[in-house]
Amino acid sequence: MKSEEIRDVCRSAKVDEIKSYIERRKELGLELIEIYELIKATKDVEYINNIISNSKKRSELDLYGIANLIASTRDINYIKSCIGRRKELGLASNDIISLIIATDDEDYIKQCIDSKEEFELEPFYLVKLITAIKDVKYIKSIIENISKRKELGLYSDEIVQLIREIGDNDYTKSIIENKREQLELNSKVVELIATIKDT
Repeated sequence: MKSEEIRDVCRSAKVDEIKSYIERRKELGLELIEIYELIKATKDVEYINNIISNSKKRSELDLYGIANLIASTRDINYIKSCIGRRKELGLASNDIISLIIATDDEDYIKQCIDSKEEFELEPFYLVKLITAIKDVKYIKSIIENISKRKELGLYSDEIVQLIREIGDNDYTKSIIENKREQLELNSKVVELIATIKDT
């Protein structure tokens, strides 16, 4: 089958029809990437769960990202359950982050941020979660609370990223002009000044 045909099947076929293509993969000469796209297109939680719960099938498909299969279901409870099973499913940190963001549940994302040790999240990933919330007040609350920043393991690089994410020149200037922040951010203050682009 040609890639265009696979795309058409994924776009317009019913779930049972998509599954029949997967079952006839050898007969149809489907490649692994095409099977992966068909599985994703089913959006069938039980079907996808049966596949990723099988370690052999999971390792074959992992080349293209198990997290994408899980997220394709758009079932928030299922996505959260897979985050809970992250070790069993062999999910890497970037997979866990993409799944947490895929829940689109702000309270849940905040809980995950506060449970960073449990998820073994590096500061780089925490910044992704914080900005995924898209709540400027929340982002500012983390930037402005030095003890919270340290508790989360966020230092000058991450704080500069968060300030840049807000993208508010007046706010950036207020941080630059704050003596306490100057001490905390040290040489990164220069980087912040450069982001303002105000000659």
